[in-house]
Parts: sequence; structure tokens; C-alpha cells
Amino acid sequence: MSNNIEILVPDDAASDALHSVLGTARSVRLVKRWSQTSAPRMMMGLLSSLGSVDGRARWEAFIHAARRHTRDAPAIFLSLDMKQHALASSMAAQTFAMFVAKLRSRFDPYVASDAASIRRLIHARRIDATDQLIASASIEDKTLIVWSCEPKRYEIPISEIPALGTLGAEALKKLEVSSSGSRIHWEDGDIDINLDTIRAVVDPAVRQAHDAEARQEAAEYSSAIRQLRLEKRLKQSDIEGLTARQVRRLEAGDTVPHMRTLRKLAAAHQMAVQDYLNELAERSRPKRRRSPKTS
Repeated sequence: MSNNIEILVPDDAASDALHSVLGTARSVRLVKRWSQTSAPRMMMGLLSSLGSVDGRARWEAFIHAARRHTRDAPAIFLSLDMKQHALASSMAAQTFAMFVAKLRSRFDPYVASDAASIRRLIHARRIDATDQLIASASIEDKTLIVWSCEPKRYEIPISEIPALGTLGAEALKKLEVSSSGSRIHWEDGDIDINLDTIRAVVDPAVRQAHDAEARQEAAEYSSAIRQLRLEKRLKQSDIEGLTARQVRRLEAGDTVPHMRTLRKLAAAHQMAVQDYLNELAERSRPKRRRSPKTS
């Protein structure tokens, strides 16, 4: 897979908007027609251009020409003016729905409302991880709305995600998507959710596999955490910021430690966080397929 990415834009206005967002991003080419490259492809244009009949006609012609050469390029609509993001300032939502229905794409049409989501979309397509990374997330009417970088939309009632049940309405809204798109983080509660978690809610088969993997992960970490603590001659009650009961649960494999917990464990062992993570990964390497994620 090429590390370059080619973005097809319908007009100069879209090109200028992307340049202002991406700057001189390496390995990104903005083009008016597809080249002969095998690079991953995307189509991006301004949402505001759909506000007129002529604008929609230009978009339809643009997409029709693009589809003759590839059907794997998602259509991304840029709406960097947040006043337009509700699809109300330049066109009715119904008109937008009717237009995107004509795209006949296996991807959901996505409206990017900030520069960070655009960068995540590009990053994911560049490394061929669009179905693993998150473009954006929000809370709307007690529902978590998550967009993957494919892009694909997921809607999950907050009540179906037990980890979020302890957070109030305001705390729920204070979510952050990591720069890479690997997770959604809530500082209150130190909660992390990735796309596997989302899919585990909406797909029973995925949930079963996810639960089995989580149990295996917890068991592997528990052994390494206990082994390292004993070697440092620390008691379970010696971990500042954690109770002995919390440490026992970690070492029994009942829970997988969040980053905040790992920082406390590292400090108690008088180790830098990354050194502590590397040590855990090394001790569990025969069983694990990957090292702990820190971002």
C-alpha cells in the first residue's frame, strides 16, 4: 500500500479550503482528475457548494466522472464553518439526503466539521486502517454518534455502554478523539473506547469475540503486573493512588488498566511510564500479539 494519498476536488474553492487545513501536508496530492497512481483515493468538496441547483449539478457530474475510474473513493463534504454543520444555513437536510442518495457508494457520505477529522480520514486511508480508526464522535440526545474513517456511521445509546453510565450529561460531552483516531477518551472517569467497543455493542458476534479477547488481555497483563511488583518488593498497598483491593483486581485479571492507572503503577515502581509499559510488553510477549497502546 502506497504511503501517498490522492484527493479529488471539484473546484478551486475546495482546493483552497483543503490547502488551508492541511498546509503542506506530505504525501497528499490534490487533483482535478485521477492520475494513473495506485494511491488511496478520496473525494472532497465544500458542503456549501450544494446550496444551489448549479452547485449540486456540478457535484453530480464530478462524482459521475470519478466513479468511472474508481468506486472505492468516499465522498467527504467539508463544513469548516460550524454554522453550516447542521445542514440548515445553505440547504435543507432533506435536500442533502436526496443528493447523497445518488452517490451509490458503499461508504456513508460524511460531513467533516473540523481540521482534525480530515487529518484522521487521510491518515487512516494512508495506512489502510479506515475500518479501525475513528474520524469523529459526538453526544446527541443520549446517543453516542461515532464515525469510522471508512466512513461509516454508528449510533449507540449511552445506556448500552456500561463504562459511560457513571458520567453525567456535561461530562459525557467532554470527549476527545485521539489524534490518530485510535480511541475516544473521557477524562472524567478515565474512560477509553475504540471501534471494537462500538462494534461489540451493535454486533453480538463481535461482542463475543471482543469479550474473549478482553479476558485474555486482562489475564496476560495481570501476570506481568504482579511479577514486576514482586520483583520490586512492593506490597499491593504500596501503590500510591490505588487501594490494595484495586491492585488485587488488576493482578487477578478482573480489569484491564487504563492509562491513568498505569501511570500510578509506573510511579510506584520508580519507572518512566514508557519504560514500565515496555517491561510489561516484554514479559507478556510470548502470549500477546501486540504491545500496549499509549495513544
